[in-house]
Amino acid sequence: MQNLNPMTLGNMRANGVRTLDAWCLGRGCNHFRVLDVSGYPDDVPVPSFGPRLRCEVCGNLVADARPNWNEIYKQEPITRASESPLCLQ
Repeated sequence: MQNLNPMTLGNMRANGVRTLDAWCLGRGCNHFRVLDVSGYPDDVPVPSFGPRLRCEVCGNLVADARPNWNEIYKQEPITRASESPLCLQ
C-alpha cells in the first residue's frame, strides 16, 4: 500500500536535501528559485509552501515547491533564497 501522506521537511532533510525548488505558476511567468527552508520545523509538509509563495515579478500567489533533489549530487543551487522573487506570505 502507498503512503499518501505528503513529504515533510524532516523526511526531506533525512534524505540529504535542505532546500526547495520553487517556481511561479502564473500564466507565462515560470520564474524559478531555490529556497532555504532550514528555519522551519521538521513536521511541516513540503506541499504547504506552494500556496504561501507570491511571485514578486508577476504577483501570482501560487507556486509549486518541491525538494531540491540536486543537492544529493552536491550541485550548487541556481540562486540563493535572498535573491528570490518568490517570498513567503
